[in-house]
Amino acid sequence: MGKIVLDVKGMTCQHCVHAVTMAIQSVDGTEDIEVYLESGQAEFFIEDEANIDQVKEAIHEAGYQV
Repeated sequence: MGKIVLDVKGMTCQHCVHAVTMAIQSVDGTEDIEVYLESGQAEFFIEDEANIDQVKEAIHEAGYQV
């Protein structure tokens, strides 16, 4: 399991933070998710780092850029 830090563009409010958090949670094997509005970063642990593309796609589908 590895810790991942992604820069997420387009977040402007707590609703955005919630949307990005839910997008990350939708991918199996993610846990300990923290999304920071001020820095524009999402940090989380993922069981299989091969699934990172699924996380990026989920964030993109939620309307944000990674």
